[in-house]
Amino acid sequence: MSIDILITKVRDKDSRAQKELFDRYAPKMLGVCVRYIKDIHFAEDVLIEGFLKIYNNMDQYSVQGSFEGWMRRIMVNTCLDHIRKNQKLQFVEFENQHQVESIEMDELSDDKNASKDLNNLLAMIDELPDGYKLIFSLYVLDDYSHKEIAERLGISVSTSKSQLLKAKAQLKNKYESLNRIL
Repeated sequence: MSIDILITKVRDKDSRAQKELFDRYAPKMLGVCVRYIKDIHFAEDVLIEGFLKIYNNMDQYSVQGSFEGWMRRIMVNTCLDHIRKNQKLQFVEFENQHQVESIEMDELSDDKNASKDLNNLLAMIDELPDGYKLIFSLYVLDDYSHKEIAERLGISVSTSKSQLLKAKAQLKNKYESLNRIL
């Protein structure tokens, strides 16, 4: 069944279409959930909650954008809601806004070799402290802006930027250490 027909049937509350949508996208969306929520059982719970939001909000999907991207955004937001309710994340505030703005933002992104071994990179991301990993994942992997991150997490834009910088610095150090070993 084409995605357009599937979307129409899900909008009409067709339970078979809902199951097909779940079967088609659950593995990818679980991957998104696991990136934010380590415990697989909680990640599965969030996945189910996210799909319920998808089913209930199908009328809000505009056919212009990527359907998978729209679903992914709902999953990430559902993960963030879960994290906010269940975890206490520590963020370090920069007192001087100019201090954040003056720091180079491309420490890791210029290193073309970082993408060669995706598994090592993902493992390094997973080892970051929770706050760093959350901001890095939202900004780099899920394309949220610092303003969106700040609004969703209840932090300042400068805190989002500083956490990203620290995450990139840690990843760069880990990556350089790995390359020295190899």
